[in-house]
Amino acid sequence: MGTTINPYLVVCMQPPIDVARNRRDVGENVERVADMIGLSVFLRRRWPSAWVGGNVRLVAFPEYCFTDWRQIARGEIDPMQVSIEIPGSELEPLTQAAKDNDIYIAAQALEIVPEFPNQYMNAMFIIGPDGALIYKRHKMRHLMLTLYASPNDILDRYMRAFANGRSVGQTIFPVVETSIGVLGMCVCHEVATPEVARQLTANGAEIVIRPTNEPESYWHHLDRARAIENMIFWVMANSGYSTTATTVSDYGHSRIVGFRGEMLGESQSGDTTIGAVINVEELRAFKKRPGLPLYSPAVFDYHQQPSIPPNMFAAERPDRVSLEREYMRLGLIIPGPKR
Repeated sequence: MGTTINPYLVVCMQPPIDVARNRRDVGENVERVADMIGLSVFLRRRWPSAWVGGNVRLVAFPEYCFTDWRQIARGEIDPMQVSIEIPGSELEPLTQAAKDNDIYIAAQALEIVPEFPNQYMNAMFIIGPDGALIYKRHKMRHLMLTLYASPNDILDRYMRAFANGRSVGQTIFPVVETSIGVLGMCVCHEVATPEVARQLTANGAEIVIRPTNEPESYWHHLDRARAIENMIFWVMANSGYSTTATTVSDYGHSRIVGFRGEMLGESQSGDTTIGAVINVEELRAFKKRPGLPLYSPAVFDYHQQPSIPPNMFAAERPDRVSLEREYMRLGLIIPGPKR
């Protein structure tokens, strides 16, 4: 982190989402949204500053941008049929767009993981300006909707496959150092688990990108809280309208939050984009000021109490009935006192 990083523009894309029923559909959806990048970057780099123009270096897309999720949750579409390899051929349009525009692209997709052939996972990823995949992380929980595997569900196997000498927290919550700062990612309702952002920050994250596909809720408060309590930039990209299944989840309101919790940019609902300026050097200078310690592991021990145990579904994909039965049997919602 020795090179000075000039202020740059981050853009959240909020496109319409088409339902995918197979990998071919996924590829077509990727190509459709990738086509939006060039024009958006071109215009943003030329707009007057009052319209939030500038040097675009990071473009973020919503969760389920290439598939939608509602038909998967209802059991109408087999998630394995719309899961892809990362990197893989379906993502080549994003690879090309990153190279053509000299930008980083952050997005999410359902992934087929070769190490776990009977599972699929919810993957966040970042493509660098040279078109290379530089970051990938897997989401922790599924809210009983699209039943992807959590790293915790297959923890021992996951660590054997991906740890490479790193700790659990470093393996499951990686960050990547780039020419625009240290980047990390979380997805959707992970914002409601403060430890996710805290572990990313502890690992060095300066900008956390949160793809999501969420309805109107209190989570806009949580975006600001996570930015404030961790002193990081927070980039949330939400969906535009679904072209075939518009519901309350088509909420939009993508937002970019500064490290003091200030709203740097926020969109409305519908199909649009939002941009804001990120100043990493200002953040780094701010963090050099003395502050209060925010975590004392000798005092906070709630994480040692039983919660969702690891390796619950290490052998096979769980179904909704077995998940509900097991969670209810164990009383696993959030950590709490023993009764």
